[in-house]
Amino acid sequence: MNGDKKEVLQLQTEYDEAQTATTNSQNCESQFMQRPRRSITARLFGIGLMSLLLLAVFTHPGFNIVRSVSDYYEFSTGLNEPGYPDPSDGAVVRCIGSTEWDEYYELPSWAQQFPFGSESLFTLPVGSDSLYLISRGAFHYGTLTVEQSTEASDDVTVRIRAAYFKEEVFERTNICYLKRQENQNGIGIYASFFLQHYTSKSRLPGQDDKDQLMFDVTLTLPASASEDALYIKSLETSAPLFRHEVAALSDTVFFGSISLNTLHFPINVQSVAAETGIFTTANGLIKGHFHSTSSLKLITTNMPIDADVVLFHNESAKPSELVMATANAPLNARVSLTTASGYGGEFGVDAQTANAPFTLTYVNSTVYSQLNSKSKTANAPATVHLHSAFEGSFSISSSIIGPSLEQHRVEDPAGKGRERHITASRSWGHIQGSVRWAEAEHCRSGTGFVQLSTVLSPARLIL
Repeated sequence: MNGDKKEVLQLQTEYDEAQTATTNSQNCESQFMQRPRRSITARLFGIGLMSLLLLAVFTHPGFNIVRSVSDYYEFSTGLNEPGYPDPSDGAVVRCIGSTEWDEYYELPSWAQQFPFGSESLFTLPVGSDSLYLISRGAFHYGTLTVEQSTEASDDVTVRIRAAYFKEEVFERTNICYLKRQENQNGIGIYASFFLQHYTSKSRLPGQDDKDQLMFDVTLTLPASASEDALYIKSLETSAPLFRHEVAALSDTVFFGSISLNTLHFPINVQSVAAETGIFTTANGLIKGHFHSTSSLKLITTNMPIDADVVLFHNESAKPSELVMATANAPLNARVSLTTASGYGGEFGVDAQTANAPFTLTYVNSTVYSQLNSKSKTANAPATVHLHSAFEGSFSISSSIIGPSLEQHRVEDPAGKGRERHITASRSWGHIQGSVRWAEAEHCRSGTGFVQLSTVLSPARLIL
């Protein structure tokens, strides 16, 4: 702000100097009235040139400094208002402000570092096409827990607890019940973006920790009304700075789709089962047990991924897919490939990190399955351990430090007494080859493919 103010003052000084120079030039001109007048053509040329110069000045970024100052104050006034949903968040059913919460506490037990707390409950229809939670605003963070009740119900309960130091901070917060499209129901947590204006005499917002709000959100799914697992069509979150905790749900809840998204905080999953799953963060750990019948994505940066994954394939569908990606942090995954019959299936696995090691282990696999696996890192060791059922070709590459292939004696996973045949050829920084199980009646070549690569570090494939 001080820099902007200096530039504005500089523009004003330059303008004053220009005015003084103009006055002086007019005085000088009066002293030399005998000077001949310029021709009309010359004057028109001068007017045109001046117009071009003015156009250049008023479109130059420097001129925008003046406008940006006034625009800033107009814009920041809106940012200082209580948070409120965007139209894309859905239609507002109701919002509660600071005076409309169900309960108020002093020294809340769930956040004893804060002097004040409050709590409210919302309910969403369990049969919703989509259940969603949104969080926006500045200077707030929290924990989101997804769990299940032991009692059957038609509703999902959302308990929201807030803890804070200052009443004026809490007053700039709204919690809203939202409806997005037909039968999509959600909760929005909206805090103010700025708690005060930037001025030359004020500190920056958020420099005082007492400007912060802490939320504890618990989304409780009901028990199933039948012997089958509870079916949730879709659950999604967009809640930066919220730690996500998912209870052990894989045996009692099945999600058609689950998408949990945060920033700078971890996602911990005891166990979850879904047709499609997306779990994304940045600068946060992803850890847990994941079951997917179609596709699963685990995405973060600068923090590890530590996952146990069961990938199920419906043999009449397209290949089931697993994507895991991080950077500058280790990736460790244990993957099981399954089908209803215990045979066949098509699977695609893509795992990558950089500047950190990864280990990918296929702990179980159906026989006669097709696996396409691609794994890579850089500047760190890479290890892939294949299940004995794998059949197909493989490629291992590593620059400077040569790749390695480890072969172990294993029993026929089909229990037919078959013999495994492995071929391999080596070149500088590269090993390629194939694996197949020879049937008694004929030789069957697998169609799977495994690719493993790193640079400046060992790459190891274990068969």
